[in-house]
Amino acid sequence: MKGTDANKSKRIKPDKMAKTARKKKVTKAKSGMEEFYRKKKVGDKLKYAFGTVIVTFMFAMLMAFIAIILMNADTKKFYEEAYMSSVTQMEIRKDVQLMSKNILWALTVDNTGAAQSYLSAADQAAQKVERQREKSKGTCNF
Repeated sequence: MKGTDANKSKRIKPDKMAKTARKKKVTKAKSGMEEFYRKKKVGDKLKYAFGTVIVTFMFAMLMAFIAIILMNADTKKFYEEAYMSSVTQMEIRKDVQLMSKNILWALTVDNTGAAQSYLSAADQAAQKVERQREKSKGTCNF
């Protein structure tokens, strides 16, 4: 019985054989880059590794710089065109509401003098709307 136990311990187990075979297959299938680095000295390997990191970092910085320039141009374009159009539209809306309010007050008041003052205020608001529209003709499509 002792002899059989000794024979068992000396035998290679099947799962261990499979692991050894897999390791051999993996080592045989090395890529060209792996072979390239394996043949280099440690100093050269470090140069390549850090060189790659530095070049990648520089590329990322360049892309970030280009993105910042493009965002700056887009922001400038927005504030010169769309934002100014929005401000002009709000001014026109405010003046149209003021004009409508003055016309409504002129219709509801019994005093003729007060009605005329409301109508003149409405006329001034209408002229202001027209000036705003003329001023914004190049930037807005009204």
